[in-house]
Amino acid sequence: MGQGKCAPIRQVLGKSKMILGLLEGIPTMLKRELAVFKMKPELHYGDDDCPISILDSFSKDAQLNFEIELIEFSKIKERTTIGYL
Repeated sequence: MGQGKCAPIRQVLGKSKMILGLLEGIPTMLKRELAVFKMKPELHYGDDDCPISILDSFSKDAQLNFEIELIEFSKIKERTTIGYL
């Protein structure tokens, strides 16, 4: 763990394109927690409904490990549109 530093990525759960394993795992985390999610193919890019495209040469049958640090989180207000007649 902790092999490198990457720039933080801002994601909105339920709105951003995200693999199922992260969509299910991130809400279980606490602020500043570092977690490793070990995912079977049905929870990552091997899922037929995966919203993220990958190269054909990528192995969709392998177990993948994702190291995630939850730096900050906050609830956002849902935007609504009001129509006038």
